Amino acid sequence: MPENEARQRSYWPIVLGLVIAEVALTFEITMIYAALPRLNAIFHNRDHVGWLVTVFMMVSAGAAAVGGRLGDIYGRRRVVLVALMIATCGSMISGLSGTLAGVLLGRTLQGVAACVLPLSIGLVRDHLPSGRTAIGIGVVLSSASIGYGAGNLVGGYVIDHFDWPALFHVTAVLAGVGWAAVYALVPPDRDARRVKQKLDVLGGALFVPGIALIIYGLTEMRTKGWLDVTACLPMAAGLVLLAIWFWVEMRSDAPLVDVRAVFRGQVGIANLVMALSAATMYQMVLIGSLMMQQPPETGIGFGKTATFYGSVTIPGALLAVLASPLAGALAGRFGARAVLLTAFSINVPLWCLMVLNASSLVWVCALMTAVTVIGAVVLTCVPNLIIESIDSRRTGEFVGFAVVLRHLFGGVGAQLAVSLLAGRIEFPAGSHVMYPGPAAYFTLFGLYGVAGLIMLGLVSGMKSKALRTSA
Repeated sequence: MPENEARQRSYWPIVLGLVIAEVALTFEITMIYAALPRLNAIFHNRDHVGWLVTVFMMVSAGAAAVGGRLGDIYGRRRVVLVALMIATCGSMISGLSGTLAGVLLGRTLQGVAACVLPLSIGLVRDHLPSGRTAIGIGVVLSSASIGYGAGNLVGGYVIDHFDWPALFHVTAVLAGVGWAAVYALVPPDRDARRVKQKLDVLGGALFVPGIALIIYGLTEMRTKGWLDVTACLPMAAGLVLLAIWFWVEMRSDAPLVDVRAVFRGQVGIANLVMALSAATMYQMVLIGSLMMQQPPETGIGFGKTATFYGSVTIPGALLAVLASPLAGALAGRFGARAVLLTAFSINVPLWCLMVLNASSLVWVCALMTAVTVIGAVVLTCVPNLIIESIDSRRTGEFVGFAVVLRHLFGGVGAQLAVSLLAGRIEFPAGSHVMYPGPAAYFTLFGLYGVAGLIMLGLVSGMKSKALRTSA
């Protein structure tokens, strides 16, 4: 049987294995939120329990870049299997430990699995026919929407019916299933495709703590404000480390991240689009939750419950699952640039409509759904933009860096939203409970519309080719 025909017939099991692994990862990200109230009551320290989220984010950001590069050098499938094994051990440690320190250790190990996403995109590019690469990426990325939606549902059920360690027992099983799926369905790495160079240890030693300190600082700012010393000092230290890292990488013959390439040309534009998207449209989860639950007497909001808000996000999650493969298929045929131009052309008017229809529950729910779907399209097309213009042997490195930017600017965007939506309206009168006014929301929507225009301009000025080479 010809090799091309064999690849055409066998690529869907590969995609299935990667989808299962990615769903396992997103379960680990989301299920912890259901357990936070219970863990707060058990360990009696809300700040320390909050580290279960913070430490995972910090490790995830570093793992996405370093793990992606390790996969390029030593084999992507091999690194995915190692990462999932570490995540499985982390879940087991969290579930079997009766102390907060043990749970934190387990969550730290779980964060290592963040490299699965960039490496999965590299594996799709390695093993799928060129005409199916874009849609394969879309399918793998759609699994994140499945995991986020199902993770909240399963996490809530487990916490309501079992003790909190059961949550980590479930994630351990899922990570183990992900490991088995990759081992059984994804072919071994082809040594000839590896990058033949040493790992940049110094670059990793500077980059990982630098990113971790910045994310920690952003997390602290969300609760303590922009000028709090305990938030500013880590941020400053992280920025200094990244400045040194950039200087070192510019002079390295084998850098952890090719800093010249990630900020240049089509890859640079793709990374900028990822950063702006993370800071704006991906904050719809936070903003939508606030709007839905804010009392309408404050001038904006609907006074609904958190459960109601969760229910109105389901249509967006389901449509996002469908939108990602469709966006991938269209990117494969027409190029990621064309798909992004369409998405951003729709995105900008949405924020204007949010201002004009902020008092209509139906309109706001519909607009939230639309923004969620466009976010899924962007998340699919940005990796396609990147891989259209880079050597396949460095896919993990470049896509991993884009994932880091998503983590980092997601934190920046959340802090910006929290700061602009700082409460200015007291309700009920005399209760000292403060809510943001309509002007604060409208300012935020206006900024997101401007960012959408910037992204539209950036994509309009670039050239892009379709990955599809045959019908």
